[in-house]
Parts: sequence; C-alpha cells; structure tokens
Amino acid sequence: MIVKEVTVRGISKEELFESLNNKLKEWENPIYTHKAQNLYAIFVERWFFRAQGNLMVSILIEENKMTIIAGGGTGLGSAESKAIKYVIRDLKELSKSKHFSFEEREEERIYEDPS
Repeated sequence: MIVKEVTVRGISKEELFESLNNKLKEWENPIYTHKAQNLYAIFVERWFFRAQGNLMVSILIEENKMTIIAGGGTGLGSAESKAIKYVIRDLKELSKSKHFSFEEREEERIYEDPS
C-alpha cells in the first residue's frame, strides 16, 4: 500500500471533489463517493496488469489537503505508484483548467508484500 499526500490551494474541497470525481469517471471503472462533514472521499477500482488484479485507489479530500492511497492486487509496488501517478496526472490537468495549485509530498510505502 502506498500513500501520497498533496497540499492543495486555491480551490474549495467541494469543487475539488466534484471536479476530480468527474475526471476519474473517464477511467470507466467503478467509482464510489462519500461526503462527510469534514472529509470527502472517492474510491476507484482499476485493473492493473502488473498488479495482476484490481487496485483500490482511495482519495480523501479535506480543506487544503488530499491523501491518495493505492493498494491491492498481488504484484504490489510499481502498480500502486502508477495508480497514484494517474491521479496526479488528472490533478495537474484540473489545476490548469480550474486555476489552483498543489504541492506533492513524497510517497510513503506503509506496507510491503514480503513475497
């Protein structure tokens, strides 16, 4: 499982949630959303060949902060990083059209498959 935090400026969490949700629908995979008072969440399943199965990509959106978590499949590691890169790529596209900025933090591997 890999976690990446992103600091976001210049867009409300509501607008970021709606924009990113619409962008991720282009992945044509099951997408689930949840809105709570202080936290919005988007969950996307995506097939990755290297993972030899579906990865779950979870995106937690708070005011000025976004956390991306990728995990699942059997070939852990590179596929999870690639999934996060896809989300960052979509975020970059949105930042240009919605005129906001973001700063990525380093990925953190919180679980590594021992096999």
